[in-house]
Amino acid sequence: YAKGYPPYSPYIGSSPTFCHLLQEKVPFCCLRLDKSCQHNYYEDAKAYGFKNKLIIVAAETAGNGLYNFIVPLRAYYRPKKELNPIVLLLDNPLDDLLRCGVTFAANMVVVDKESTMSAEEDYMADAKTIVNVQTLF
Repeated sequence: YAKGYPPYSPYIGSSPTFCHLLQEKVPFCCLRLDKSCQHNYYEDAKAYGFKNKLIIVAAETAGNGLYNFIVPLRAYYRPKKELNPIVLLLDNPLDDLLRCGVTFAANMVVVDKESTMSAEEDYMADAKTIVNVQTLF
């Protein structure tokens, strides 16, 4: 890893954060765990042989909140040996959890899409996400 600023800012007015970055840009095809590519033949997280436990983030889309979640996990003051691989499970069925390494994960974060529920139903806003997480176990 190299220390530096992310090449893109998620929105105007956000200040860049000094963090750990890959030394070389990796092609998008190599970042996918659901199929192999011409550069590598890994088809699941276990094949990568990560030294540290995974952090899996299951979300419907990658938004600004996801950026704000990931950048502190790559903060410059964290030692390289303590950096956990982050696997994003975006817009995929939860059946892909085994492929993305849920059995090797230290943490799993399930993000619900932004809710448009009325103020009367605030107490039920996370109900669907809670039920989905309970079905995992």
